Order: sequence, then structure tokens, then C-alpha cells
Amino acid sequence: MFKDYRFLALLLILLISSPSLYSQDDETDTSEYKTDEIVITGTRLEQKIIDIPYPVLRINQNSWITSRKIGVQDVLLTVPGLFLQPRYGNHDTRITIRGYGSRSNTGIRGVRILLDGIPESEPDGQTRIEAIDFDAIGRIEVVRGYSSSLYANAPGGVINFMTDKFFPISFLQLNNEFGSYDLRKNGFKLGINGKNSRFMTAYSYQNYKGYRQHSQEYQHRLNSLLEVDFTQQSKLSVYGYYVAGLIKLPGSLTLTQYNENDTAANSRSLSRDEKRISKKGRVGITLLTSFEKGSMKHTLEATTYGTVKIFDRTARTYRIFTRYGIGGTFRYVNKYVFGGKVKSKQRTNEFTVGTDLFYQDGPVREFDNVNGEKGDDLLGLANEVISNVGVYALNQIDIVPQKLSFLVSGRYDRVIYNFQDELAGFRDTSRTFDAFTPKAALNFKLTPHIALYSSFGFGFDSPAGNELDNYVYSSDGGLHTMNPDLKAQKSTSFEVGIKGELLSLKKKYFKNTFFEIAFYNTKIEDVIVPFVVDGDVFFRNAAVSKRTGLEVGVSSELVKG
Repeated sequence: MFKDYRFLALLLILLISSPSLYSQDDETDTSEYKTDEIVITGTRLEQKIIDIPYPVLRINQNSWITSRKIGVQDVLLTVPGLFLQPRYGNHDTRITIRGYGSRSNTGIRGVRILLDGIPESEPDGQTRIEAIDFDAIGRIEVVRGYSSSLYANAPGGVINFMTDKFFPISFLQLNNEFGSYDLRKNGFKLGINGKNSRFMTAYSYQNYKGYRQHSQEYQHRLNSLLEVDFTQQSKLSVYGYYVAGLIKLPGSLTLTQYNENDTAANSRSLSRDEKRISKKGRVGITLLTSFEKGSMKHTLEATTYGTVKIFDRTARTYRIFTRYGIGGTFRYVNKYVFGGKVKSKQRTNEFTVGTDLFYQDGPVREFDNVNGEKGDDLLGLANEVISNVGVYALNQIDIVPQKLSFLVSGRYDRVIYNFQDELAGFRDTSRTFDAFTPKAALNFKLTPHIALYSSFGFGFDSPAGNELDNYVYSSDGGLHTMNPDLKAQKSTSFEVGIKGELLSLKKKYFKNTFFEIAFYNTKIEDVIVPFVVDGDVFFRNAAVSKRTGLEVGVSSELVKG
């Protein structure tokens, strides 16, 4: 451990002592600096990257628009500390940040996924992102590390996908992509820029046979956005999407089977015709307004949204999930500037308080699986209710003007699971998980474009709904539907890092080079881990897990343009 700290300290000293960090040009600087200009919203404080005491990255559309963008693994591959593992090569991508998300073979856990600031993650933290169409996305914000003081079930971080709404003129764009293994993606994108409004809609159809047998998929995606400016301080945004698709699952192979034929599907997956059929839609409305009084600025933001999701999943049985969700968020921001009229001596205090609500309800029907088709025998009928209520507050204040700032934040979350067995009422179960997770952080600017930061915080991650499945060896002998012994995992984390830009304005090449280095040490108690009983996977708590890591990332503009 001490060797890790000494290595990091040496690395920071070398960077700080580099002359390029402090070099100045006599000429007027007209460049746009990433750390100084880009404002991040996913941290719930609208701050520039250089002022945020976390490792934060924003990716713009121009970095993926001309490349392969079939899945999230094609777009976020270069983010340091973020691991993307598609289970079958072209779908079911598992996203892992600092080890969070690794306990599941598929899907996303421990990382909060947002689309235009609205949760794509369900109240229990599970996420599927088939609604994300990268032809419709304009930018992506990635916040790595502890975010439990900002969002529910986000100990690993937050990824905020933002619909494209920054276009200077109206346009119509046709998209056609072709590739190996019968890849086809066709669609259009329409943008209308009015005097005080913007409208964008994008439709795409994606069809992909896949490398392996029984791995084909297709997706229809429609994403739309309408934004209206009432005044310079007030605007209304309406978001909507609809997605319908099918994914076939080839299953796993043994090493012997893989060596014989790496394109083959698992024989059991073939006989069951294992697949996922999904239909989902969402509508969200956001109202944002602000007003100033003297040296104080007030901002109010309210969002409400509704979702409908219908999933068919075939495995040993044929299950149909129908989920109806309704939610909302509210945020108040008070930004106060004090310290006199001289800008270099002014200090800023930004206080934010808000709440998140998300309620999801719906039946789960289980039938026998007849070669991939729904049989006539009803094996199970249940109603699942999952709700989440969260309240948070954070405050960032300048201790030394334009140099040193201190941030403190905290969030209280309450996640409730209610499972009603309509065929066997004695198995009904309700479980509640709650926790308060604070965090404190410092940000110190070495130069206007280079900053050191450090933070210490607590994390909270409740089990996902399917991780609560009960088994015969639990304390109630499998009597009820949910495991009475499984607890939420809680953690603490320390982090220190440096980020910024190396500026060499007189050089023809490598004019702007953005870098970031982050060292973290995490201790997790009651770690949720999978285990197998009679061929079925269940979850339990382990004792303690410790994680130590170093993340390094560098991006450079090779030629100005």
C-alpha cells in the first residue's frame, strides 16, 4: 500500500514540475480549453471540469460519429478505469467502474445510467440500455468513483447520455451503415432550429446476425426532443423514446467446445431458443428556471417522467415482465458570489438541495417454455413493486478565490421491495434498504488549467431485484420469495488525483493535451457475491473486499482543426 502512495506522489511531482504546465505565451490566448470551458451537469453542480473534485470526462459526438457505434463498448472504450465487456460480442454489455458492476454476467449494476438526466436505471439499480441510439446522442458525461452522495445505487459512478440539441441550423440527415456478419443500420435524423425552440427526432433500424450461431438481434429506436425557451432564464424540455427489439442468446461454451467451433451456440440455449424480446417507451418533461437578485442566483429545476416496459425472456421457462414506472426529480440551486467587486478576490458558494422519486409496479407471468414459445401452463404469477426515495444536499465553497474549494455532500436513500405471489400468498415478502452516504472533497488549482483533488466518502448499493431470489438453505428455508439474509453492501473510499491540460500554443502539433491521473482505495463490507445451488445462481454477502487502483488517461489534439 505505501509503495502505491509513493509511486503516485512521485508521479504528481514530475507532472507539477513540468515547465509546460506554467509556460505562458506573450500572444493573446484564443484557444478553448476543455477543462475551463466544458460545464458538467451529471455531478448535480453545474461546474467546469477543472472545478470538480472528481475524475470527470465529457465525450462529444464528433469522437464517434464516423466510427462504428453499434454498442456502448464502441463509444466508451477510451475512458480510463471503465471496463466494457459484451457477453456475446455484440450485446449484453457489462459496464464496470472500479470493480462495481462485476458481480453480474450481464447488464449494469452499481453504475447509475441517465438519459438526459432522467434515470434509465431502475429503482433497484439494474439497467438495460437498448434505448440509447448513438446517432441521437450529442454528448456523454462520465463521472467515475463514488457518487452515492448524489444518486441512488451509484457507488461506481454515473454515465449521463445527452440527446443532441446543439445544432446551429435545421438539417435532415440520412444514415446507412453496413458491416460484417450482415450488419445493417439505417435511419434518419431531423433537426429544426427555431428562433426560441429546438426539435430533434431520430429513427434507426439495426439488424445484426452476429459472429456466433443464435446471436442475431434487431432493434427499432425512435428518440425525440423538444426544447422551448420562454425567456433567457426559463425553458421547457420534452423528451421521448420508443424501442422495440429482439436479442437471441447463444449461451456459453466449454473450452473444448470453443476450440472445436467458436461460432457454435450452446445446445441448451438452442433447444430453449433463449432470447429477449423488449418493448419500452418513456416520456419526460423538465422545467428549468432561474433568477438573480444582487450577487445571488437562484435556479429551480423540476422533472417528471413515465415509463412502460414489456420484456419477454426465455430460459428454462417463458417469463413476461410488464413494468409501469413513474418518477420525478426536483432541484434547487443557490449560487452566491461574495468578497468584493474585484473578480480575482471574489468567492463563490454554491448550495444544492434536491429529491428523487421513482415508483415501479407490474406483473411477472411465468409459463412453460415450448421450444422458445409461450406454453399454455401458467407456472407463476406475481406482482413486483420497487420504489426509491432519495434526498440529497451539497455545498461547494471557495476557500481561496479561484484556487482552493471545498465540497461536502450527503444523500439519504430508501429502497423498498414488495413481492406479491398471486398463486401462493403466504410467500409474499417486503424488504427495505436505507442508508445515509456523505462525502467530502477538496479541489486545488495549480494553474488555471491544472488541478489537484482529493475526496473521502461512503457508498451504498442495495441488491437488485433478481439478486434477492430465495433458496432452500436461507434462514427461512426458502419459504418466502425474497432472501431474508441478503444485505446491502456498504463501502468507504479515498481518492486523490490530478487533471488538466498541457498547453503549448506555439507548437504546430499536440497543442492541447488533456490528462488525468487518479488513485483510489476502497473498502467494501458485506460484498454481494454470486454462488450456485443445484445449477441455479443465487447471491449472498461476503465479509470484506478491498480495492486499490490507479487510472491514467491522456488525450491530445494532434493537429489543430
